[in-house]
Amino acid sequence: MSLADRAEVVELHFEETYPLRERVLWPGRPDLAALSCDAQGKHFGLRLPSETRDELVSVVSVFASDDGREAQFRKFATASEYQGQGLGSKLLLHIIEEAKHRGVQRLWCDARTAQAHFYEKRGMRAVEGGATFLKSGVEYIRMEMLLCVGTALFLDGWAGLIFRAMSEPQCSVQCLVLFIPVCLQYHIMSQAAYAYY
Repeated sequence: MSLADRAEVVELHFEETYPLRERVLWPGRPDLAALSCDAQGKHFGLRLPSETRDELVSVVSVFASDDGREAQFRKFATASEYQGQGLGSKLLLHIIEEAKHRGVQRLWCDARTAQAHFYEKRGMRAVEGGATFLKSGVEYIRMEMLLCVGTALFLDGWAGLIFRAMSEPQCSVQCLVLFIPVCLQYHIMSQAAYAYY
């Protein structure tokens, strides 16, 4: 069984996230590890059971907009000795699914540019323009993910197929035969998810 399979997602009090935030993101800067809005967020972590204690190996904090349509995740940190083993991916997937169930339409973060590839591999993209900026001397880029609300917000993977259908009439029927059932199935699944919530 992998470490990611063994790790358990738990909801945390915001103060429980501080030690790992500081150790991974801002060593020696507890002032930068805390946020003034922490009390308004939801905080999640991964605990790894062991024989002696349950070790907190990854943390993230999520803050929803007033209307609930958008959410930002911040202070995403995985202990350096556990990076590259699927733990951060598991926690990110959890908050994505949590956001979907709550009807969030857009999930975003200010990612350190050194970690942008991690988010790109997991379905996020730089916002339009893709400009980088500095915060506390570290370079960041804003990244986002549009979540499934309705039928077609997450059909980016089919964009090339649609374009081909429009530009090459001889394949339009084939493209539509493939595309329409996917749209219908996606719509049914998204409605079922909201009904369940």
